[in-house]
Amino acid sequence: MKSFKVSEKSKLFDAIISAGIKLSYNGFCKLLRNKDIKVNSVRVTENLSVLPFDVVEVYLKEKDLTEFKPDIIFEDENVVLVNKPVKILTVGENSLHIDLESFYAQKVFPCHRLDFNTSGIVVFAKNEIAYNEILQGFKNNLIEKFYFCLAYGVFDKCEETLDAYLFKDSIKSKVYIYDVFSPGCQKITTKYNVLKQFENYAALEVQLVTGRTHQIRAHLNHIGHPIIGDSKYGKNFINKKFKQKFQNLVCYKLIFNFEGNYTLKYLNNSEFKIRV
Repeated sequence: MKSFKVSEKSKLFDAIISAGIKLSYNGFCKLLRNKDIKVNSVRVTENLSVLPFDVVEVYLKEKDLTEFKPDIIFEDENVVLVNKPVKILTVGENSLHIDLESFYAQKVFPCHRLDFNTSGIVVFAKNEIAYNEILQGFKNNLIEKFYFCLAYGVFDKCEETLDAYLFKDSIKSKVYIYDVFSPGCQKITTKYNVLKQFENYAALEVQLVTGRTHQIRAHLNHIGHPIIGDSKYGKNFINKKFKQKFQNLVCYKLIFNFEGNYTLKYLNNSEFKIRV
């Protein structure tokens, strides 16, 4: 059993992680179901809020402790770059974010997101200064994001810069691409380079100039080259033909180009990359 006194108002799970207990969110939920957590000597069954000076008791077995081991590409005292697998959320309950906080037993800050079925490099900050600088870096195009994907069809051009307009339908959780501006749209720019052309599909490197929701998936589908395996923007007959259930899309490379007084400019001139 581990016991500690809460130092600040927070959710119960966050308080447990802040106390240095390396517990996965799934493990936390299991403890709640088994009534193995007490707050002020009362057994609790939900992730309630706790207050300063509350006493938390966690009844742990060795198997309850997290076995999560992140695939770390780079880390230092400011940032950690992690290779996110498919079938896991970047943020939210039971997410990569939660698992990382459990692993480090401290708060980390997600700086951007990848879709549930998109894998690749995600940047987390370890402090608020780094978090704010990375957010500014993405906003001001000081961080270049490159994706690898498999797209259907034969490309007429080996490389191209695509401009279009994206409309996000939050109700349907889907975006729509238009060649001309219409109300509610945001301009998008997507660059692609054909790495290898096969008989009826191609391997691409895609650079996000603007980073909008589902941009690559929707934009490539808009020009007639859906990503193989994409169930939302792709074509079912293509996915069945290639026997793919998840979009073949990986955020495989990041390049930092910080300027001026950015404390993270020491990350410049390095290419952070994973094998695809």
